[in-house]
Amino acid sequence: MSEPVSAAALRLRAAVTPSMSQAELARKLGVSAQAVSAWLSGAAMPRPEKMAQIESLLGIPMRAWTEHEEPIAAEPAAPPAEAS
Repeated sequence: MSEPVSAAALRLRAAVTPSMSQAELARKLGVSAQAVSAWLSGAAMPRPEKMAQIESLLGIPMRAWTEHEEPIAAEPAAPPAEAS
């Protein structure tokens, strides 16, 4: 089973893809793409001033970085319907 990650990391994963790329977020925050990648994986947490910037940009509250959730596994695809 995977390690739990912060609720913010899960929200950041969801926000980065539709709204902006990792590279674009890194540029807006003044950090490396590797830093954003570490935040997305839960391997690292941003500094408080970056958390505040993320809250402003993406609406992810700072407190979410300390709330942990179990990773959500992808649901298996439904089996094809059988022809009668």
